[in-house]
Amino acid sequence: MKKWLGLLLSLIVVGVLVWLAFFWRRPESKPQPEQTTSTPLSYQLIDLSRVKSFLLENDYGSIKFSKNEYGIWGIVEPVKSMTDPLFFGGMIDVLSQTQKGRVVATAEEESLDKYGLENPYARFTFELDSGEKKHLRIGRPNPTMSYLYAWYEESPEIFLIHPRIRMFLNHPLTWYRFRRLIGINSSQVSELKITVFDPELRKKLAVPKVRHLLCEVTENKIKWYLLEPVKEEAESGAVSNFLGWLEKVSIAEEVQDISPEQEKEWGLASPRAEIEILYPDRVQKVLIGAEKNNLIYLYQPEQHKILGYPLEQIYQLLGTEFRQRTLFPWEEREQVDEVEIIFPRRNYQYRLVKINDKEWEVKDQPEKKFHKKRTRWVFRALYRTKIDGYINQRPIDFKKYGLQIPKIKIKYYKKGEILREFWIGDWDAKKYKCYVYDPNKDLLVWYSENIGEWFPPDEKYFLIKEGGDESESEQ
Repeated sequence: MKKWLGLLLSLIVVGVLVWLAFFWRRPESKPQPEQTTSTPLSYQLIDLSRVKSFLLENDYGSIKFSKNEYGIWGIVEPVKSMTDPLFFGGMIDVLSQTQKGRVVATAEEESLDKYGLENPYARFTFELDSGEKKHLRIGRPNPTMSYLYAWYEESPEIFLIHPRIRMFLNHPLTWYRFRRLIGINSSQVSELKITVFDPELRKKLAVPKVRHLLCEVTENKIKWYLLEPVKEEAESGAVSNFLGWLEKVSIAEEVQDISPEQEKEWGLASPRAEIEILYPDRVQKVLIGAEKNNLIYLYQPEQHKILGYPLEQIYQLLGTEFRQRTLFPWEEREQVDEVEIIFPRRNYQYRLVKINDKEWEVKDQPEKKFHKKRTRWVFRALYRTKIDGYINQRPIDFKKYGLQIPKIKIKYYKKGEILREFWIGDWDAKKYKCYVYDPNKDLLVWYSENIGEWFPPDEKYFLIKEGGDESESEQ
């Protein structure tokens, strides 16, 4: 999950803000001597049911929201757009719940600056259904930091309000816009195709040009399979995380509307990469375009806007490894009834054969029997150790990876036929890498530990009399 922490950062920040708005309370203090009356004015700051539109002005500019005939808020200025359901929704909820507190002063021109109302933190202009307009200024916190000063320009009274509204007010205008990918439903996706056109980006991410995945739904569970670059079962959890990010987590740092004429400017005419999401009845595309100002821009043709994300966030997404994280699945390991261990550099080998559910022996030497638990030494390294990375470059320079003459070759058999074969190269102590090659699938992977040390160098190690190991669990 560490990998996805960076991808979730934007969602976490907004989530924390909303949590603070609704669940965090400052210690309430009695208002200080600035009060001029002891009469509480405990009523709603603004009745949003009577508001048809409002303008918010802050240090970043102004943005206007309007309610349609169905009571749904949208942005009408400076551009027409949907609102962000989490951030804008949080602001609306807080506005609707905020009460006017005690009156502390009478608004006079010379006193406005004292309360931060001459150049306010933010301004609202509410337009009511009746056509009436109300202008609200939000000022600085009071001395105890437990309230904010506020003032309706149509009224002489400066009053106190709860400070939680402040966290929604002074942000870039894009924070209020809908800034996510749209229309993605991960539960209905039947195929996923990721194409990285840019060779430099492929090299940076160490990924093949095309990764094509197919979903298979059974009664019990969903399985994903790779069709390209290899045909094999995929890591379904990795696919789920990838689609989950696209559907739920993809909150952009920046959003801009663009016209078709601007697509080339943003690297969309010839995108660096493309994500195709296939459903039974439609296809969605997400294009990965230009890098600008430490952001990389994504584009959905149906949105007519680009979404800017931190570079590393998109690099991690596109670099997702969908292949299995182990070379030798447990299901295949259970089918093995014979193992051949070859040491090509010293021209030595031995073979182990399964006799029954509890015993194995050195092949053709029935007097050399041993308990099945000792076979874990020739299985564990490949079915339990997680792959740390894949090498996609072809052709393979076998000498570079210590595989021209492998240190060890392992062949696993089922009923006399080779089920799987692996070659293990040298341990690179400088890079902390051990390379393993699967000649049948043309897969080259690396581990951050020397897995070649797992394999006994001689058959005699299986025959040593040593108490206790028969009771150890293999898994």
